[in-house]
Amino acid sequence: MRISRVETDEAGVRHLGEARHQRIEGLHVLNLHGGPYDMAFQHGALLREAIPRGPLPFFEQYLTLFLRNSPLGPAAGAVAQLLEAWTQRRLLHRLPPIMRATAAGLADGAGLREADVLKAYLMPDAVLHAMALFGKVTRAPIAPGCACPPLGCTSAVAAPRRTARGQLLHARNMDFVGPGRWDAEPVVAFHRPEEGQPYVTLTSAGIAGGGITGMNQAGLSFAVHQHFPVDVDLEGEPVGLVGEHVLREARTLDEAIGLLDRHFPMGGWTYIVADAERAVAYEVAPGIRRVLPMEDGLLGYANVYQHPDLADAERAVYPSYVQANHARHQRVWAALRAMGEGPAGHTEASMAGILADAHVEGISAPVVAGDAICTPYTVTSVVFRPADRRFWVGQGPVPTCAGRYIGFDLKTAGPSGKPRTIESGETRLTPRVQAVQAYAEAWRAWMEYGDLPGAREALARALAAYDADPTVHHAAGLLALRAVDLPEAELHLQAALARETRPARLARTQAALAFALALAGRKGESMAAAREAKRLAPEDSVVKRQLGGLFTQARARRLPVELLYADVVV
Repeated sequence: MRISRVETDEAGVRHLGEARHQRIEGLHVLNLHGGPYDMAFQHGALLREAIPRGPLPFFEQYLTLFLRNSPLGPAAGAVAQLLEAWTQRRLLHRLPPIMRATAAGLADGAGLREADVLKAYLMPDAVLHAMALFGKVTRAPIAPGCACPPLGCTSAVAAPRRTARGQLLHARNMDFVGPGRWDAEPVVAFHRPEEGQPYVTLTSAGIAGGGITGMNQAGLSFAVHQHFPVDVDLEGEPVGLVGEHVLREARTLDEAIGLLDRHFPMGGWTYIVADAERAVAYEVAPGIRRVLPMEDGLLGYANVYQHPDLADAERAVYPSYVQANHARHQRVWAALRAMGEGPAGHTEASMAGILADAHVEGISAPVVAGDAICTPYTVTSVVFRPADRRFWVGQGPVPTCAGRYIGFDLKTAGPSGKPRTIESGETRLTPRVQAVQAYAEAWRAWMEYGDLPGAREALARALAAYDADPTVHHAAGLLALRAVDLPEAELHLQAALARETRPARLARTQAALAFALALAGRKGESMAAAREAKRLAPEDSVVKRQLGGLFTQARARRLPVELLYADVVV
């Protein structure tokens, strides 16, 4: 008989049979046992109160939000329902038993409908499918307004000879939709499956199972990076499944590669897998896969395919998104190469420092949003040390990469010994980090609720804390323009121009300023700003969109603002 009653002992640890749950410095720490259904049931029952505050309810409705500000307009809800129904009909009958069991177990444990759990779990692949389908129908890029999904994970790996203690280190930021949700209820879940080896996953309340970020008893760390592929194959496997198999079954890096060789994905992904000596980036898209080894004992990765054979497999969603991914990829490699070998090599703290890096080429001060490794949607940060199965988890809220990391040990399935904590180099009380948190709140107000006043108020708090980032001023200017608050729009756009040096970003700010000045009746100044925008970036699609058409209040109120990259999407 399955035990369903949760009991709490004198130390505050909650028990469900052999499974248990405790809070350690803001983290939910789970110890789960049994088959896929059992472990998911335990997750659901032990975190029943936390799950509604986590990402699951948001993921369930995300496809509708994603399409809400697309050219589909009011039809977005109906189209989302049709896409979800069609996708699930294609997928549900062929979902692997482990995924069905996980969804059923979580639903039963948490008192949810299994259909709603499956809808949320299939969200990443459903969004990729929607984007691919939309692109083929419209023959245009898709970045639907404020709902463009932020994807910007960063991995940094240093081999033993490139570390001070001679132990491979794998640092990973997970950047994903759900700031204010994923990071609100973070989970460190130790699994002891009835089949396979023990493993740990870094997840959030309601996201049961492994396969996104984790490490196993054999000393393999695993992390997923998402891409926007040109093609999506609904006959493939959903995201997370192959990672679950790697964590349960692989005992060597070569075994992990073998499992990935047999994996057929729906969408586009890169898997970073490391053991105690080396790491690979395994890039996949429907019909193609390539393996990238370390270079000079280092491996850095963002969200851009690196093998030339996959150059045409990735959709260019829109300019700022593409630029940010390239910038982070270059920055992580520069940060990795900045340290030497042996005693002069990387430490756990230096790797955490890479994850918290907020510098962007061409901007003198650290930034809040845009092209940096540390973002307002960094919802999970971890440094793995596979040789002795230890790892350190960044505390929330976003950005989880800043501040203190709490140590754990997979061998004991609990907190680690010395060092108990590591520091990224920037505390959570700095003005910049507080501005990142406020920016994340602005994005959530805009993305989840379409709350323009709430988003503007949160951006004002971000700027009050730290006003050095031109991207934040640009975002505030765009939202002020959308509200037809012309004095505020001009104020923030001029402030962005005073701080910006990158030609493309300068051009887009000038284009937005031209719009605001035209609405204010200052035709000559507007024309001058438009000319400067065209001079700086004559072929930029965002500039062309902003300057195309009539400058009217009605058009300003429909301006498709994407907040995380502070841009007007095309």
